[in-house]
Amino acid sequence: MTKTNMKICDIHTHILPGVDDGAQNMEQALQMLRNALASNVESLVVTPHCNRFGERINPSLQRRFETFCREVGHLPIKLYLGAEVHVTEDLPKLLQKGEFPTINGSRYLLTEFPRAWDYRHFLPMLEEILSYGYVPVVAHPERYDAVKEDPRMVINWLDLGCHIQLTSGSILGKHGQRAKKAADFLLKNGLACCVASDAHAVEGRNNNLLEVQSYLSLYYSRQCAKALLWDNPMTIIRDETF
Repeated sequence: MTKTNMKICDIHTHILPGVDDGAQNMEQALQMLRNALASNVESLVVTPHCNRFGERINPSLQRRFETFCREVGHLPIKLYLGAEVHVTEDLPKLLQKGEFPTINGSRYLLTEFPRAWDYRHFLPMLEEILSYGYVPVVAHPERYDAVKEDPRMVINWLDLGCHIQLTSGSILGKHGQRAKKAADFLLKNGLACCVASDAHAVEGRNNNLLEVQSYLSLYYSRQCAKALLWDNPMTIIRDETF
């Protein structure tokens, strides 16, 4: 695919090596960063999984991130620290204690819900997270069973002040047709805030965003692609208000 001059900011990646099910070592992480650069990614947030399967957060995460930045400092890409925080019933209490990194220290929290949660559980949890001063950026809701069933439910989330992050693979049909259909609904109705790779590996779930940038430009508009892949993600990173 031909490289364009559109800058991209990827706010959901699992590139930080050796901390979750993403890059397993520095070699893989470096290749993923090179892939990002090849697809016009100029800014990237590392968002390792947190609060999954009873695991809270690696206490060395900040140190690992700083070490990683020094190791890859020769590459022309700006890195930021965040986390993909898995929602559990006790998450609001943990947030009150400041347990998890937000996106670049902002008010914005990349929030992942259990995929099979009943639709009734989402809204009360989002309200509680917001009550502690965080703004949820809900990760890949198009892959949740309840949203696949009725994507209109996210309108209530947006009314609260939350934001929606779609995964590039869903838009391109790589997570099944139901996820693609939900993603299309959210895009067509202007309900998505940003698109990210959720990259876990060099191959497969990778971070080449050129294909989705071209898709968004072709089927929506270049302005839409720019908003979802650069303007809105950078608003989040800068802790600005939409």
